[in-house]
Amino acid sequence: MTRRTPVPEEFKPKPDGATEPQLRFLNALLDERDLRQSTKIQERISDASDEEYDAAIADLKTKAANLTKRNASAWIEHLLKFPQRTRERNVHRGGEDVAIPSADVMPTGRYAVENDEGELRFYRFYRGDRNPNFVKLYVEHGPDESEVPFKSALTIIGKIMDAGPWECAQRYGAEIGACSRCGARLTNRISRALHIGPVCGGYWHDEGEWRQMVKATREDLRAHGLDPGGNVEDSDNYDYATIS
Repeated sequence: MTRRTPVPEEFKPKPDGATEPQLRFLNALLDERDLRQSTKIQERISDASDEEYDAAIADLKTKAANLTKRNASAWIEHLLKFPQRTRERNVHRGGEDVAIPSADVMPTGRYAVENDEGELRFYRFYRGDRNPNFVKLYVEHGPDESEVPFKSALTIIGKIMDAGPWECAQRYGAEIGACSRCGARLTNRISRALHIGPVCGGYWHDEGEWRQMVKATREDLRAHGLDPGGNVEDSDNYDYATIS
């Protein structure tokens, strides 16, 4: 009987393991998604402390490293159904841990805040779609903008958090006359009075609260003899710059 030569390692079939891009995306999702609502992952995760939660996520990352491509795709599809985590996460940048506000607290958009000299500055805040902890800040100057170095950006983000992200978004709309979220001009009276677009304002507040804000503004405009559905005119007897 003829003895066969062993198959060299490089020619042996390799397991259909998850690709590096899949694993990077999986790890990002495990960091950013709130898995406390899961009934299938680990029973302790629903009411776990922060330390227990982080330990559970680390365990899932270890398991993810051994997934097949097919199973990795299934994990990704499942994780994308979970909401973003609302608590602040520490991100390792430049050799130190820094706190990045969650997307629910400070979403992508434009903000106005005063600097240390009391001068009002306007910024565009960017947050990554796949990894919301990846953020950038740009300072607006006329029609142009420049990226703010990360260390300085953290200081400015801190100022926005202290002043209140919603208040800074409103101030941007009041000063610039454009929606802080989408950048569209605020021509409608209700939008100008609320300092944000009618759809974009709903991202900041729950549906019931936002409806009440719109209703109150509509009534206030009518009390001033103005049609809430009309556009802003120079003759309007209304202080659109006032931030409620």
